[in-house]
Formats: sequence, structure tokens, C-alpha cells
Amino acid sequence: MTEHSYEKDLWDGFDAVFERYKIGKATLVDMGKFASELQNVEEKSSKSMLALQQGKTHWTEKGTLGHAWALIRHQHESDGGFFQDWATTLLTSVSRPVEVLRKEHSSLMSKYESDLGNLDREMQRSQAALEKTRSAFHRAGENADNALSSYERARNDPNFPPKSLTKLHAQQTKLKKEMEDADAVYKQQLEEHRQNQMKYEEGVKQVLQGFEKMEVERLKACKDMVTAYLQGSEQMVQRRKATFVKMRQAVEEMNPDADIQNFISLCKTGQTPEPYVVYEPYEPAHPELIAQASAEPGSPASKSLFSRKSHQFNAPQTGSPPSPRGSNAPPPASLPPPSSGGGSTAQSPLSRNGNSAGSLSSSGRSSLTTSATPPTSSPLAAVAVSAAPATLQAKAIFDYAAQEPGELTFPVGAIINVSIQDPSGWWTGEYQGATGMFPGNFTQLIGAEPATAAAASPAAVTSVAAVAATTPVVTTETVLKTATVQFDFTATSPDELTILPGERLTILSETAGWCMAQNERGQTGTCPMNYLAVDP
Repeated sequence: MTEHSYEKDLWDGFDAVFERYKIGKATLVDMGKFASELQNVEEKSSKSMLALQQGKTHWTEKGTLGHAWALIRHQHESDGGFFQDWATTLLTSVSRPVEVLRKEHSSLMSKYESDLGNLDREMQRSQAALEKTRSAFHRAGENADNALSSYERARNDPNFPPKSLTKLHAQQTKLKKEMEDADAVYKQQLEEHRQNQMKYEEGVKQVLQGFEKMEVERLKACKDMVTAYLQGSEQMVQRRKATFVKMRQAVEEMNPDADIQNFISLCKTGQTPEPYVVYEPYEPAHPELIAQASAEPGSPASKSLFSRKSHQFNAPQTGSPPSPRGSNAPPPASLPPPSSGGGSTAQSPLSRNGNSAGSLSSSGRSSLTTSATPPTSSPLAAVAVSAAPATLQAKAIFDYAAQEPGELTFPVGAIINVSIQDPSGWWTGEYQGATGMFPGNFTQLIGAEPATAAAASPAAVTSVAAVAATTPVVTTETVLKTATVQFDFTATSPDELTILPGERLTILSETAGWCMAQNERGQTGTCPMNYLAVDP
């Protein structure tokens, strides 16, 4: 088993440490209360003993101690009673030691809480002082920089009054001195804060070590008390020997170190102390200040005063894009069955909370494709197989907002020109002049390839809208089905067909609850099948 410790594995994990202390305290209270009450009822009847066992308890200890203590409490379920000397053993070996240990640990807990509070307040004070001196230094550097630039411009101006030039030079010299003084104060405060950081780290480690020591002491004391309990019980109640085998095994298996290690393993935070703060220099614009910063090689100022670019925080590395259709993506809506009855006044089968039927197109239905193969005599089928537009297009069925540079933002209903379909599920495309990556399963391809052209490249797919635009009015020889419209449906995209109750339609093809249809005016587009009554 890996050796863990509070100091190493529970840094910044005081919530778990405090909770562990509360659990341990509750265990001590429960053990003391139980032993005290048991002492008073030892001379009573077996009925009183059973009632004690069935009483409520707030004890929640786990691990090897919890297992052994649970067996001991419940063994009274079949006991008749104890002798008076057994009650005395309980008093001297359990009740009093538990109470003494509980008081000692309560006092230590108060001390540790006070120590942590003092450490936190001191660190906050030191951090505020550091921030104040750092801001003052940077302001002084900016003032000196500006003054020097003003002086240089005036000196190069032949018409600038000499007296005013002298004043500017004096002002620039003064501000430069103030910047140097502020830098010295900032460095001094920085060193003081580092010392406070080390003091804070050492203080926190001591508190964690104290908690671990206190917990080990508690578990070992509990083991001693439980062992004393078991030994006295064996001596005084010979008739309970049959139950001792199981209890003794559990007590012998009690392992304070294992309990501590298991607890730390479950609760370890993986945190470490914060890195020490580093000097943040001012980066001037004027060459003279830069030259002066490097005039004293080997000194802290010459190495870091104006080397801001060398001081970078490590930004977290951006990982690979999330899996398409991640935990935050809504699932596509399914097409519901039509309502009972018919007529234009019936509730639309696609209505959601009073929204019009057309709203489903922008929230989740799958776009109709030409994947279902119509009869070879159908002009639509011929066009779908042979057409080869220059770009592959997809329609957005969910909103997507870019979460990283290089991603594409688009709303529901957007038509995207797809250039790359990566097997990972992240595609590349263009929308409104912007190009970027996006999750492919937030879109539906427009005019996916029919089964007879499955081997064609993505560029050979023709959108339904393009097919519909080039398809002639279908004759009776190519008709698949005819139908009568039962519900209103308003088109929300160029590839859809607006229909009204009572209209007659010719159905050209069907896919996943949607169909490609043509009305009596020769208009062609997609509409939901369950808005129609198909002729027998």
C-alpha cells in the first residue's frame, strides 16, 4: 500500500480533515455514551439490555474500527445481562478514557483552528502590502518613462525655451529617482512576502501533522478500549464464547494505519502549495531606461527590472475538441405521431407548448435526404444520383457557440459550406465568411448521397433544395403516392414546402418521417409525412 500522509496528500483539503475529525468525535461520544449507559443497565434484565442496543445512534465510523465496533454493539441482541464487576470494567476501561481523550482532542481542535485563522490573516495582509508596493512601482516607472520622452522631444526642438528645457530635465531626473526608490521598496516587500509564504506553508504543515497525529492517537486508543471491552466480556460472560470468535477476529484485524491510509486515499486532494510569487518588472519604452536597467550586470535589478517578456505564467494547454454530441448538446427531437381526428382546426402534431409546427424544423428534426432510393424512372432520383455541386452543405439543427479559437459559431437553421468531414466528428466549414471547426452532429447534411452512390466523395452529394429546384413537374408515370394535407405547415428553410389543409400532393420520396412532395402548382419541397393522409 502506498504510504500517504496528511502533510503531503491533504494540502488545501481541510474540509475533508475537519469532517474526519467530526466523525471521530462522534465515534468517541457514541462509545462513551454507550459504555456509560451500559454500565447503568448491567444489573437490569435482558429486556433493558436489548432496548439499549436498539436505541438511536449517530455513530458513522467506517474502516476496521467501524467494523469491529458494530459487531460489539450488535452482539447484545442475544445477550441476557452482565455482572456488576463487568460494569466496573466498563467504567475504568472505556467510559473514563473516552471522555478524557474527547476533551483533549476538542482543545487541540480549537488551537488548530486558531492557528489556521492567524496564518490566513497574515498571508492576506502580506499579499495586500505586496500588491500596493507593486502598483506604486509600476506607476512610478510609467511617470518616469513619460517624463523622459517629453524631455527628449523638447531637447530636439530648436525653438524650445532653454529655461523650460532645464525644468523638464529636473522633473525627469526626479521621477526617475522616485521609480528607483519604488523598485527598491517593491523588492523588499516581495522578499518579505516570500518569507511569509514559507512561514504559512510551514504552519499549515504543522497543523496537518497535528491532525494526523491526533487521529492516529484516537484510533489506537479506541482499539485499546475495545480490546479491554472484549477481554472483560470474555472473562465475565463465559456463555457468550460462541460469539467471541467473530468479534475477536474483527478486533484483531483493526488497523489504525490502514484506516488512516484508506481515508487519505479516498479524500486526497492532489493539491500542492501555491508557487512562490515572482518579481514582476516594469517594461519601459525609452531606450535610456532599458540601457540603465542592464548597466549593473549580476544585480537583481539588471536581470529582472525590465524583463517582463521573460516572466510568463504557464497557460493551460488546450486539449483536443470535445466529442461530438457531448454532454451539453441537446438530443435531436423525434417526430411525434399525429393527433387524433383531422381537419384544419386540429392541434398540429408537431406543435410544442403552443409553438407553430414549423418551429420543429429549427429545433431538432433530421433533414430529409435522398438516401431512400426512388424508382429509377423518377426524374428526382436521376437528378439526385447524377448531380455534383461544388460544395457539400449542412443545415444547423442546434445552436453552437465557439468555445475556442478556430471554431465556428452558428445559429439553428444556418446553412454551412462543409469542406472537411473528419472521422472524429469535428468538421470544418464556412458560414457567413467565417471558417472554422464545428461538431458535425449539430447539423444535418443537405442532400446526403443515395445508396446507389455511396462510394462517391462528399463533394458529389446534392442538397434536397438543389434537386427540388431542378426537378420538373412529375407525371403520372413517375408518381409514388398521392396524399391530402391534413394540417398547416409553414416552411422555415428553402428546401421545405408550405402546405395547407385540403391541398393535394404528389409524394416523390420518403425518409425518416419526412417526404419530398410536389403540389398542384408545381412547387416542390419537404414536409412531414404525419401531416398528410396518404391515398390507399
